[in-house]
Amino acid sequence: MDNKLNRGVWSKEEDIALTKAVLKSDEETNGGFKWGKIARIIKTRSAKQCRERWKSQIDPSINKSEWSEEEHQKLLKLQNSLGNRWSVISKHFDNRPEGFIKNKWNIHHSRSVFRPKKYRKIEPLSVKSDTSDVDIDWGELVEILKD
Repeated sequence: MDNKLNRGVWSKEEDIALTKAVLKSDEETNGGFKWGKIARIIKTRSAKQCRERWKSQIDPSINKSEWSEEEHQKLLKLQNSLGNRWSVISKHFDNRPEGFIKNKWNIHHSRSVFRPKKYRKIEPLSVKSDTSDVDIDWGELVEILKD
């Protein structure tokens, strides 16, 4: 492997070069990509890096739109039945890469489900402006603050 390969963040120039190389390769091979050949054109990335970048970020067929409620519910059901088998789950979504689906789950579900109680937001007690008749259950308040 060439020591000059970049292992960091992809630059705008690399993304453009990758897109041009993939489109040219697609024209030559009728839909098949020769990732080794594409990497030689890019010169700063390996075939695996080019393939992963294209399939997870650059490919124009990737669905990057907001998640619908239907998709959200589908993800809940599939993750519940299949666990964290993201490559299997991703096959149930139109043009959403495995990484997008895994990130959606981790960001919007596991944080709220697995976050320790002491970090969960505590809803403020509603208190009337006249505090003389406020009825606070101090035992309940102490239990909330313990968590």
